Amino acid sequence: MSEGSRSVTDMYSEATSSRRSWPGSSEELLTGGWAGATKILTKAGCRAIRELCDGKQHQVLGRDACWHDVTFAPCGAGPVLSVVVGRNRQTKILQAAPGQSWLLRTGPSRKQRALVPTGHLKEGDRLAVVFPRNGVRQTTPSPFGIAHGITFGDGTLNGTGSMAQLDPAKDRPLLKWFSNSVVTETRAPHQLLVHHLPRFFKSLPPMQESVPYLYGWLAGYLAADGHVAKDGTVMLNCAKREILEYVRTVSTRLGIGTYGITEQVREGFPGRLPSSIFRVHFVTEDLSPAFFLLEEHRRRFEVSSKAFSRKGWVVRDVRGPVDGRKDLFSISPEGHGEWALEDNILVARLPK
Repeated sequence: MSEGSRSVTDMYSEATSSRRSWPGSSEELLTGGWAGATKILTKAGCRAIRELCDGKQHQVLGRDACWHDVTFAPCGAGPVLSVVVGRNRQTKILQAAPGQSWLLRTGPSRKQRALVPTGHLKEGDRLAVVFPRNGVRQTTPSPFGIAHGITFGDGTLNGTGSMAQLDPAKDRPLLKWFSNSVVTETRAPHQLLVHHLPRFFKSLPPMQESVPYLYGWLAGYLAADGHVAKDGTVMLNCAKREILEYVRTVSTRLGIGTYGITEQVREGFPGRLPSSIFRVHFVTEDLSPAFFLLEEHRRRFEVSSKAFSRKGWVVRDVRGPVDGRKDLFSISPEGHGEWALEDNILVARLPK
């Protein structure tokens, strides 16, 4: 029987039959739901599930890599387990009811799927993931979006508008995106200044902008503040975490995968406190040479060997239950059956 012809209930019963017994009551394995702080991947960004229980429809990413309109609702209170998962030296903790369903990658090639409740998860289980379909392979970055992204990363407000501040050694090739602008060169510090740019170039672009514009903005921002390592790893650094969270939302809209945001604490100059710098990595297989505006970035991307991206999360531990009963939330019963949490982890409703 093929995976596509098996019902969700079949997947659930087959996967749990050979696993350890849940030490709690059998009724608890019939209780699904997530702790209120659990973040859900929506088309408008990641939001805590309790915030989505507002009676409105929200678009979530389904197993088919498409967006689906659903509503969320409270589903009572009950015991909660803490599931520790890891990927690429990152770890996170998710809290779910013992009966909440998870989709696992199984089989020799990890292409089969099994449905397992939280209470039966074990160390080493590989969680299924889903990423949106790539939306930029058939388009090119908008030059207006590129100019916006460059200025957002390497610019400043100036009077009633904004001004790009470019490094003459590294960024001179970027001047072509400002071909009709007034450019001056200063000596102390040595900079190329691009004048008379719109004020909104120092603001994040609206998520409702066109795909080519957002693609251009992301490409420009990467050229200004990003880095491509010698091994082809593509990353973007920023002192503000919320900006990189927006970058991840833009990337999701474009169908470009990202990994979780990491933090590094930098030692401050004498007399200054240490400060944080945040970083996000891109899934390189979702990118193309057209995304890279600087020759050195493009060269490193093209000559690097494209190793298989490690997109999946692995269960490291299952702890609990957490003291007391917690309020639980889930997708409404009539909603899409399988949907993604933050960081693209694919989960499902408890089979009926």
